[in-house]
Amino acid sequence: MWIARGGEIRMEERIGEDKRSMSATAVVLMVVGIIVVVAVVGTVVFSGVLFLWVSSLDQNEVSVSSVMIAFEEEYRVDENVEGAMFRVFVTPVGVIPFSGVGTVDVLYNGNLELSRSINISGDMKIVKLSYRDFVVGNGVYKVMITVGGKSSSDTHLIDYIPESVNAVLSINGVEHDQFLQLTMSPRYPSTLTKYIHIVDVNKNYRYTYKVTDENGYVVSGNYLSYEMDPDDKIVFRDLEMDLMGNYTVEVSLETLLMKEGAEGRTVTRDPFTTYINRKPTIEVSASSTVVRPGTEVIFSLKSDDLDSNGEVLYYNLVLPDADGDKVREYVTVYKEGPTTRVKYTFDTIGEYEINFTAADNGPMVTAGGDLMIYQEFSSIVTILIEVKWLS
Repeated sequence: MWIARGGEIRMEERIGEDKRSMSATAVVLMVVGIIVVVAVVGTVVFSGVLFLWVSSLDQNEVSVSSVMIAFEEEYRVDENVEGAMFRVFVTPVGVIPFSGVGTVDVLYNGNLELSRSINISGDMKIVKLSYRDFVVGNGVYKVMITVGGKSSSDTHLIDYIPESVNAVLSINGVEHDQFLQLTMSPRYPSTLTKYIHIVDVNKNYRYTYKVTDENGYVVSGNYLSYEMDPDDKIVFRDLEMDLMGNYTVEVSLETLLMKEGAEGRTVTRDPFTTYINRKPTIEVSASSTVVRPGTEVIFSLKSDDLDSNGEVLYYNLVLPDADGDKVREYVTVYKEGPTTRVKYTFDTIGEYEINFTAADNGPMVTAGGDLMIYQEFSSIVTILIEVKWLS
């Protein structure tokens, strides 16, 4: 009995110990749960506060450590150079990227030619500035970028603007295809380092010309030129004008790829006068090119003057001796009607190269200084006459 009772006492003690152990575990689990909940709530709250703080920041609240500007190649529109392009690099203080507004200023000879705000989102921004908005002349331009109180600057060279314009009025072509042509070209600074590449999609230079003849007849117009490359910078304009005499020429060149109203935007050549006289034409035939000694050869001469107020006055014939190395005789024959005939007898055996020219009624006047304007002569026509005993 004692043993059995003692066994009951021991069993009751074991049951009490198990209850106490379960209570302690529950307490521990509850504490751990509370800690986890607090941690999660704290993280959420902190993240929310951080998000609201970052969201409320503006560019003035994100400090800028440094700003850097780096020029790239000129930017193009439809393959045409349009302006300067550069990158702006912003380094913020801390890890928060910069997002806000900066300022671009362009100065030339100390004068502010352009000031513009730019929006920057992130640490880099590509900026494009059209030459039409700030270029006022050839030279070095200072481009300055300011962001968050920090500034950086670099220089950009402009030297594509012509300093003046050249012009020449002349006769082009030969024989019956002679025509009056005005040639215009820009004159660049001696310091020119490069030519602007421009294609026909977007013309950026405009010539204006006016040509007046002695009767007051005027041919004028505008010509948009797109290429200012050294291999293709000359502009030719053919003019429907046919008087012989003095022509007055006025030419200007406007650079459209720069600021409107800029002093150097349009350059003008001083008016000048040029004397124009087209060469007359000449056609020659011979009654025979192989003759016996003592035979008379008849030369038929025809000519035309391409100037509406011009005419052919006479012909010149140059006859060598039988050896061909000396001039035997000069013959001048005045024009008579549409065809003028000249007779000449060859007495000595040999070969003769006879040169023919036609002279018009151009005056002999002093055009200025020592320059003389003479009659215009046609191209030389040569006919070979062979004199020999025929079998």
